[in-house]
Amino acid sequence: MKSNIFDHKFIVIDGSHFNPLGIVRSLGEKGIRPDVIAIDSPDAIMTKSKYVNSKVFVKSAEEGIEYILNHYTNEKEKPFLFTGSDSVISVIDRNFDKLKDVFFVFNCGIQDGINHLMSKYEQNVLAKSVGLNVPDFEEVKVGELPKHVKYPILTKAATSLEYDWKSLTHICRNEKELIAAYSTMNCEKVLLQSYIEKENETGFDALCINNGVDTYLPLQLTYHEVSETSFGHSIYFFKPEDKELIKKIEKLMSLTKYEGILSVDLLIGKDKKVYFLEVNFRNTQWSYPSTCAGVNLPYIWAKSMLTRKLEIEDVVIKKEKFSSIIELFELTYARKKGFRELIRTLKKVLQTDSYIIFNWKDMSPFFWSIKKFIMNHK
Repeated sequence: MKSNIFDHKFIVIDGSHFNPLGIVRSLGEKGIRPDVIAIDSPDAIMTKSKYVNSKVFVKSAEEGIEYILNHYTNEKEKPFLFTGSDSVISVIDRNFDKLKDVFFVFNCGIQDGINHLMSKYEQNVLAKSVGLNVPDFEEVKVGELPKHVKYPILTKAATSLEYDWKSLTHICRNEKELIAAYSTMNCEKVLLQSYIEKENETGFDALCINNGVDTYLPLQLTYHEVSETSFGHSIYFFKPEDKELIKKIEKLMSLTKYEGILSVDLLIGKDKKVYFLEVNFRNTQWSYPSTCAGVNLPYIWAKSMLTRKLEIEDVVIKKEKFSSIIELFELTYARKKGFRELIRTLKKVLQTDSYIIFNWKDMSPFFWSIKKFIMNHK
């Protein structure tokens, strides 16, 4: 007989950013109060949520996993372990053999399976094998000139574990610009890709069970505004219509053998083609807006792991083009551009369906964020 989801403990381990706050809220709104383990931040935003059951503060992900192994291995029912961080999922994955029998964790079936797939090169190889459009790519040592990829070139972090990955992103239209970009990099390897002029970016926040055999891709998202080298801070969800794209992503995930929450990032080129960018093997900041839209990924994944089938009968998507915004980021950038832009952005915020920080049902994280903003801008 399968256990009831409320018989299990839920643990969220992460640092101070929006992803784990979204997990806590998604679970809390279903009546589940998770224990949170905050890494290197006694003031982490997720600890401010009213849905938190208990709080523990540790100095590192390694220390957090050690704490979990020491305090949760004798539970009657297997606890669920969640994170929204590449660095934390990497540590969890390195300890998979210790965790797999006593916890439900994101995994690829073997220890270090996720870590292997954090390589952008490995992801591109798999994506290409299932028929997804992938810009020409090669992995090189920093300073090495391309052997196959033609200019213009986009440089990217070789793995998802590069701490300052944004600083590794450059558009290089010739050899001189590539060499200049290399001079700013403090890493061993980098991925070179053919630069595709983009119209927008799109993607899915999704989940997998049964070693990637069953993938749930209920909502596609796209951005209201993007720049050449980064995502925007406001999105909207819609029901996906490209069935061939869905099939290819499902095939990709079956090859990874992944179980967990994930996101698939894609680029829409000015040529109208959709190109593969990457898979993130963790919860993302847009997972909670998905909850607000009617698709509670953490809750659905936990229920589905217990029954080994997709528990989606109760899912009701609230509306088409359900929008969300990282409101404080948008207002901060608008403030720097002047009064008119601030007013325009404020109107956009007020017309948005859901927010990353502000939440009528859980206000403390918002007040904490306002306080931190004021202290940082004195």
